[in-house]
Amino acid sequence: MNLFTYGVLMHPELLRELTGRRFASEPAILRDYRRPAVVKEGYPRFPAIVPAPGASVEGVLVRGIDRESFEILDRFEEVDLGLYTRESVAALDEAGRSCEAFAYVAGPRLEGCLEGTWEPTEFLDRYYETYKTRIIPAFLESS
Repeated sequence: MNLFTYGVLMHPELLRELTGRRFASEPAILRDYRRPAVVKEGYPRFPAIVPAPGASVEGVLVRGIDRESFEILDRFEEVDLGLYTRESVAALDEAGRSCEAFAYVAGPRLEGCLEGTWEPTEFLDRYYETYKTRIIPAFLESS
């Protein structure tokens, strides 16, 4: 199974921290979605995607994700709590071919929390280390 990632999970080292596995990946594009920032009190800004005809999101297509890793990622993305939903999408791979993949799309708990556009460079500059040293370890410890 494939996963289109567009935020935190685009970074192979963070994905490996969460799943304990390495996956093949390549640049990809998801059409007809946009990537706003989620702004919630007490949280760093993080991304979501929402349907948006004519828009597109640059991300990464991660290939060969196993069921156990998806279970971990579903918990991390709080699918059961409505933060995200895991949905089937068609992403364009590096060669422009359409590939079936899953993507974590904004869920009902994010209504009213989406603003502007999420910037990957802002994440790297301001939040990457927080995810690597605090958020992901805390998640793994509580799982």
